[in-house]
Amino acid sequence: MIAREKDVLVAVVDVESGTWKMAREIFEVLQKEMTSKKKTVNEINIRAIQEVATDIGALVQYTSNIRGKTTKIQNITEKYKLEIDEDLDDIKAAVGTYQKKLMAAVAEIENEREETLPMIQESNR
Repeated sequence: MIAREKDVLVAVVDVESGTWKMAREIFEVLQKEMTSKKKTVNEINIRAIQEVATDIGALVQYTSNIRGKTTKIQNITEKYKLEIDEDLDDIKAAVGTYQKKLMAAVAEIENEREETLPMIQESNR
C-alpha cells in the first residue's frame, strides 16, 4: 500500500513476501522523476502510483507461479532422467550380450570349418 501524508510518500510492505523490493523500485523511479521534473510529493498522482503498485504485485505473483512450475518441471525431469539412465544401462547391457552371441556364432562357424577341413583333406588322400 502506498499513501501520501503531509508531503511524505509512505509504503507499507510485507518483508517476507518481497514486496519491499517492488516498493524500493517504485520509490527509486519516483525520486529520479520528481528530482528531474522539480515536483513535490503533493504534486504527483498517488492513484497512478497505487495502480502501478497493484499491477506490479500481479506480475510478482505471476513470476512466483512460474518459479513454482519451473521447480516442479525440474523435479519431474530429474526423476525421469534417472529412469532413462537406467533404461539406457539396460539397453547397453543387452547390446553387449547380443554382440557376444554374434561373436560366439562366428567362432562356432570357424570351429566347424576347422573340423570340416581335416576330414576333407583326409578323404582327398
